[in-house]
Amino acid sequence: MQNPTRLLFAFLLAAPIAPAQLGAKFVNAATTPTYIEVPYSPTLVPQTGITVEAWLTYDESTLGTGWRWPTVMRQNPVGGSEAFWLRVDAGQTNIRSLAFGIRTSVGLTRVGYTFAAGELKNWTHVAATYDGAVSKLYINGVQKAISTQTLGPKLLDAGGVLRIGNGDGMAIETWNGELDEVRLWPVARTAAEIQSTMNLALASVPGEVSTWNLDFSPRDSSGGNSGKDVNSPSYGVNTLKLTTAPLGVTAFGASTPGCGGALAAGATGHAKAGNAGFGLTCLRAADTSAQGAIGLLWLGLGRLSAPIKVDGADVWVNPAVPGFLVGIAGNANGLTNLGAPIPASTPVNAKVYFQFFFHHPSCASVPLFASEGLELVVQ
Repeated sequence: MQNPTRLLFAFLLAAPIAPAQLGAKFVNAATTPTYIEVPYSPTLVPQTGITVEAWLTYDESTLGTGWRWPTVMRQNPVGGSEAFWLRVDAGQTNIRSLAFGIRTSVGLTRVGYTFAAGELKNWTHVAATYDGAVSKLYINGVQKAISTQTLGPKLLDAGGVLRIGNGDGMAIETWNGELDEVRLWPVARTAAEIQSTMNLALASVPGEVSTWNLDFSPRDSSGGNSGKDVNSPSYGVNTLKLTTAPLGVTAFGASTPGCGGALAAGATGHAKAGNAGFGLTCLRAADTSAQGAIGLLWLGLGRLSAPIKVDGADVWVNPAVPGFLVGIAGNANGLTNLGAPIPASTPVNAKVYFQFFFHHPSCASVPLFASEGLELVVQ
């Protein structure tokens, strides 16, 4: 199979470093918990893997007394029903363990990193991933911990809200420090992919990604998962310096849904020349290990303003200009995840267009289903 990683890609004009970043601040010692609450959505419990990330500061010296679990993010505050959490297991304030918990239908698995006193006091990027088998923790894009305890590939989805800055609603689970650029991706990203975007302030990221920039608001600037403020969390200017830039990947057109629903195409890294941490994803892909199932990626140099039909699927990549098809795989969880490093020699502002297509014999009502199109522009 030909690897579609050395093609002309697409993207944006250079962007300046923001003079001041906005974010939210939380105090664990307060008697009234403050946090952001996001209504339930299946996109907050992705069945294809997950990456949770945030910029944060944390000061263990100002925690309240007694047992404390300062939490960055938790999905479902009900004990035993949570899909995941990212927090510090502080114990009775004398423990410094950054922990990522994943719950499946079988049980809970946890990966932890013991950090030094004051290590997280200054702005630090933290990311946690789970790919259905392995959980990892990253600090500033460097892997610090791994757990291979397998409890089943998919996150438990018991409904429930998602909280940022708190876990179960009690004050002892309120974060103790600042949070900024909180994100959730429906795929386990690699270290290179995390590094490619960690210093960017992102918005409008395709592929069912959520980005909470916390710019005086709990709004999701990429997806439909905006939250609400509970007990008035404190927003304000902070000292974090990030580059304001889009991902360089834009969706266009619409999916032709398969039997599992509408497909969602996306990217896992910054569309920049020389970026080894770039990849393409498609959610609700067909499981191509089944006999007779087919997966294809169309790469081309043009797009259509209105689709043409092929076997009932809307085609958004222009077949009248140069392009080609590449065979691809989808897994049993409905994920296609392609590493696609962008060569350093790729011309700046070069554009390329992508679309995913699948056929599965069990989906007889839809002979061919497809994602929307993706436009990439290389920086």
